[in-house]
Amino acid sequence: MNYYGGDSAVFILMGKMFNAGKIPYVEFFDHKGPNLIFIEAIGLKLVNNERLSIFILQVINLFITQILIYKIAKTYLPHFISIGIVMLTLLAFSFTIQGGNSTEEWSLPYLYLCLLITIRFQNYSARKQKVCFVIIGMSAAILFWMRLNNMGIICACLIFIMIIALQNKNWKLFSNLIVWSTIGFLIVSIPIIIYFIHIGAFSEMIYASFIFNFKYIRYNIENDSFMIKDLFKRWLSLFLFMIGAILYHKRYRDYKMLILCICLLLIGFITTHIGPKYFHYMTLNLPLYSLGIIQILSLSKVRLLKQNYNIVIFVTSLLLLFGYTIYKKNLDQYIKDQDETLFIQNSLDIAENIPYNQRSLVFAYNVRPQFWLIMEELPNYKYFTTQEWHGEHDKNILKEINSLIQTHNIQWIVLPNLEFYDKSYNPEFYNILSKDYNESYRNDDLILMRRITSN
Repeated sequence: MNYYGGDSAVFILMGKMFNAGKIPYVEFFDHKGPNLIFIEAIGLKLVNNERLSIFILQVINLFITQILIYKIAKTYLPHFISIGIVMLTLLAFSFTIQGGNSTEEWSLPYLYLCLLITIRFQNYSARKQKVCFVIIGMSAAILFWMRLNNMGIICACLIFIMIIALQNKNWKLFSNLIVWSTIGFLIVSIPIIIYFIHIGAFSEMIYASFIFNFKYIRYNIENDSFMIKDLFKRWLSLFLFMIGAILYHKRYRDYKMLILCICLLLIGFITTHIGPKYFHYMTLNLPLYSLGIIQILSLSKVRLLKQNYNIVIFVTSLLLLFGYTIYKKNLDQYIKDQDETLFIQNSLDIAENIPYNQRSLVFAYNVRPQFWLIMEELPNYKYFTTQEWHGEHDKNILKEINSLIQTHNIQWIVLPNLEFYDKSYNPEFYNILSKDYNESYRNDDLILMRRITSN
């Protein structure tokens, strides 16, 4: 299929630029943490096809996630029902995936792993608990250095274990949690810090990964939608989890599970519903969705022991997953959204009008990142896509871009072909464009501008 995705194209580009030796956050910029760049860079090494290579890594990542979902479900439910939970979770995932290759998707194994450990940790020996706390600390660090919000469920798990330790006055458990989870966090964090200090990009990495994002969350860049399908996608996991937690507590009076559910619900809400509410953010709540369904089904535990009930729930889950997949795949709007054939053709058309030896002198302004992958070129400028979107959150980015255009030998500028340009975000750029560049070529998607003056 001729589809590159939006964020996915940005992330693949970052992986390619890293593998090409470019310095993260100095020679190319995005507001995701370094671990995402490392994941993309590793994924691109698997086969000699960038999209297929990342897809293979996604399959491995999702396979591990499914195993962990099954293990959590198997703690409470029979074998076939546990497989059904996996399929129902995949169904919910299809509502939030939004093109895939997102930080939320890469976070799922660590979230489910920590949830599994938290559910079972009281059955472990003291020595095994220490190992598990190290794993929790490492998982937290991996997500901390990818996207801060993504570690919310892990924070909830840590808070729960702390509460249990304090409630039981188990100071040994409390100290072990603090010490060993910190050790795990440092095992991941210290090499990352040393690496970025070594390449001279530590402050730039901190700015992009954290400071920029604190500016970003202050903006309501996606208005809340009250369409039923949008509310469904945003609230499905939290709603089912609340129902499951309430019914489970009413039936079993398990106060420890209730405390865990409260921690998960509060942190899950804060990390996905405070600030922008993109659908792919809701992927972070899939562990709550899985646990909620597990709790609901565990209420009928006696009946579920009967083979017939197991098969019915298993088959129902299977039919729901495959039925929705077939339905979605044949939706006209979905087919249209997944087909970038015209943009690919128009990008190649633009590329043909740029001399091959001058393609390194191209600056794409507000152009979809797929453009670079289609043209099979790497950007040679730090802010390589969605410049005005970044500049909306930090005006200094636009000033840096305008200065770059004036001081560097940028021969070609590619723009989206829009009926109307809102020049209020960056009026200086459009003044430079009108003064120093002439239109060279255009098609339905893109406009090619050529420099007419020299510095």
